[in-house]
Amino acid sequence: MGFFSKLIRSKSVAQLQAEAGASRDFRRTMGVWQLTAIGVGAIVGVGVFVLAPNEAALNAGPAIILSFLVAGIGSACAALSYAEFAGMIPVTGSAYTYGYAVLGELPAWIIGWDLLVEYALIVGVVAAGTSNYLQSLIAQITGLHLPVFLQAAYDPAHPDSGRGINLIAMLVALGVAALQVARTEVGARFNTVVVALKVLGVIVVVVVGAFYVNTANWTPFVPPLVHDAAATGGTRYGVSGMLAAASIVFFAVFGYDTLTTAAE
Repeated sequence: MGFFSKLIRSKSVAQLQAEAGASRDFRRTMGVWQLTAIGVGAIVGVGVFVLAPNEAALNAGPAIILSFLVAGIGSACAALSYAEFAGMIPVTGSAYTYGYAVLGELPAWIIGWDLLVEYALIVGVVAAGTSNYLQSLIAQITGLHLPVFLQAAYDPAHPDSGRGINLIAMLVALGVAALQVARTEVGARFNTVVVALKVLGVIVVVVVGAFYVNTANWTPFVPPLVHDAAATGGTRYGVSGMLAAASIVFFAVFGYDTLTTAAE
């Protein structure tokens, strides 16, 4: 077998099922609710609490609603593709396995590393967002602030800011890693509790915020294009800003991939 042939060699469904059957001594540790919470948690955590306000301010304005709709349509198409693969290759929910069976070893290898990068980015964004909220909450309640060096990561664009490490974000990421290392069911149960609290928080914000809605802020719904290189590195608002925000929030609706992989 030549070098190129080795790169694109694939595994048949029978081989994948045989390999899966050899490891069936694993104990099931998650049920429907835990798996659902994994998917919902990824969407609510990144999308609602971190990306939505940021992208609304920098790129889309009120049209952030359309950004989520566009990202949701794209995500739904990808999810349907996952469902099709799950029916054709009834072994796992992993894009890596699907890629190995259909495209070959090299594309599967690339997909596997791509997924690791995506998950690392999601954890980083959530950890940083959690840090910002906790620092703000602590400051409002106690008036205390972390030393500037520990408030946020070093920013090459502002080397004189004095910031060096985002301590709380680092602790959050390490805590998540510890939960995953401990036991799968421990992390799943903890995630279910956190997701329930997040959904409750969203409900409270929606119910209370409904009394403070100012529809004048919705006009224009798609703000005109603004050239603002100093703030965003380019342009913002307009249809292009809405689509730019959609490309960012797309990975907030990436929870189905985590869900299908965890289902294995």
